[in-house]
Amino acid sequence: MHQTIETECFWRLKVNEISDEIEIKYWLNRYLAYYNHKRRHSGFAMHLQTPLMKLENWLYTNLNTLTDFQEGEVNETMIRYKIR
Repeated sequence: MHQTIETECFWRLKVNEISDEIEIKYWLNRYLAYYNHKRRHSGFAMHLQTPLMKLENWLYTNLNTLTDFQEGEVNETMIRYKIR
């Protein structure tokens, strides 16, 4: 992932020329949103899904076998799909 961020985000933006740390963080956050929600991945067992799609498929498949979650043990994504 680090190489992908370097080539797809920082290299295109020419981050070395940007001196404002807030602006760099802004562009990195935009890229990470794209990376996780829109960019389809061809890695092992991804089958051209986005990471969000992969997580949702896993949750739909495995939710019934998971034990009850304790508060603070999971993030809001897992809670969101446990409720459904």
